[in-house]
Amino acid sequence: MERNVITMALSICLTLGFFSVVSAYLPAKTAGRTSKQLLVKAEPVTLTEVLDNVPPLPAEDTTTAPADSGDAVLPFWMESGPVEWVDAAPPGLKPSQFPLKIYKPLPAVSRAAFPSRFRPHADLLPMIEFWRNVYANYDLHHTLLHDAENLNLVYGVLDLEGINQNLRSKIESIKKAELKAMLLRLDQGEKPVTAGEHLIAHLFENIHDRDKFKTAANQIRGQWGQRSRFEEGLIRSGRYLPTIEKIFEAQGVPKEISRLVFVESMFVPRARSRVGAAGPWQFMPATARRHGLVINSTIDERHDPLIAAQAAARLLRKDHHKLENWPLAINAYNTGAGRMERAAHRLHTRQIHVIIRHFEDRAYQFASRNFYPEFLAALEVVQNYPNYFGGIELEKPVPFDELKLKRPTSAYHLALKSGTDPEVLKDLNQAYHPEAFRPGGVIPEGYVIRVPHRQKEIFASLVDEIHTTEGPVKRYVVQRGDTLLRIADRHRTTLSDLKSFNGLIGHQIQPGQVLKIPGASRTVMLEEEGTGD
Repeated sequence: MERNVITMALSICLTLGFFSVVSAYLPAKTAGRTSKQLLVKAEPVTLTEVLDNVPPLPAEDTTTAPADSGDAVLPFWMESGPVEWVDAAPPGLKPSQFPLKIYKPLPAVSRAAFPSRFRPHADLLPMIEFWRNVYANYDLHHTLLHDAENLNLVYGVLDLEGINQNLRSKIESIKKAELKAMLLRLDQGEKPVTAGEHLIAHLFENIHDRDKFKTAANQIRGQWGQRSRFEEGLIRSGRYLPTIEKIFEAQGVPKEISRLVFVESMFVPRARSRVGAAGPWQFMPATARRHGLVINSTIDERHDPLIAAQAAARLLRKDHHKLENWPLAINAYNTGAGRMERAAHRLHTRQIHVIIRHFEDRAYQFASRNFYPEFLAALEVVQNYPNYFGGIELEKPVPFDELKLKRPTSAYHLALKSGTDPEVLKDLNQAYHPEAFRPGGVIPEGYVIRVPHRQKEIFASLVDEIHTTEGPVKRYVVQRGDTLLRIADRHRTTLSDLKSFNGLIGHQIQPGQVLKIPGASRTVMLEEEGTGD
């Protein structure tokens, strides 16, 4: 009897335990299946309809990745989820604020929209259209996530307005990880379930490569929009572009190629790249000197849009002579004529669209491959800018005269004597280092400065007046082994005053260079001292 009671009690406990497990397990499974099914209609009419009808996930869904799984990867179109990655973000910031929105490109332009000599092959149109949208459709706070090889594949757009750069990078990285995970799931043969997966599958419908999803998973790239920067560059271009077109035509270079400056710098005179290219035409120092530009402690002609344009035209003309067509010469401006020559030889063609598509070289990557399509996109936008930016007013050309200095001259005092704001002279003479227009700065003898139009004679007379008022100054001829610090100590002045007085930026000096000594006596004295103390 006692055994039967025990057996019955155990049976009841097991039965109750089983129903407890089932009652806890089934609702969870059912809820999970239901929430997945809610993400997409059973029979969507269009992808747009799918995306417009994506409901938010339940508010109580706070699922996080396991602690040891690394960074959480959020579902593509998720409106709530893991929040650990926004620890440093402002209070209240959630991943749901950064959905990947549908890419909405501008209406496409035809090949006929381009000048006949630059009419692109049809193969280049997707690349041109991508960059046209970067330049004229999406702004700096937008990140376009796209395939690095096939610019037809734009997965979507992040709107990150008001987000600092560090947080922006985190968000972009997470969205790329989501995309990669989704592409790899599709590569494994899984059917699209979420709205995002349906959109991705649709983008790849006309791509028949067996490994298309796996390949794309490793080619996800983010591109910031450039609309406001392009508009600012357009406004600045009004001041320089008419003259630059004349410079190019005088060198035998089609004036349309002057639009390269938008690709290089958006007409920012003091633009500087991480690798040392500088100025609106982005010359490296050695290339600049080879094509006639002066770079020293007083002047860097790479920063002057007009002077550097002459060097750019000379370089383009030389590359055209070597490569035999303008598209290759334009691409060579970015990657070098030698590499373009190797590409033409290896592929047995001088057709730019063939080279862009098929040339393989470790130094011919995304930036080089896209350089010519970027130029064509910039050309189209500049030529038709009212269609993109409305009635913006471009800067007017600023006329000027040029004056060759007979002696070292303080540009700052020259400006004050003439009643001109020193900033006006500085703006006219962007090749000079900014220190040259400060109170202690001096522009050496023989250098040419720009002065306001029709005031050349006035400024020439003021140069003489300044030197008559100041009186003769003491100068020192640099000897072999001299340093600026040693010269400053010898003449009882400071290193900073010596540099400023001579318009020097760095510490480089050369034997034979003449330095003006600050605070010197009024007696004329050209010293050639030895190097001993």
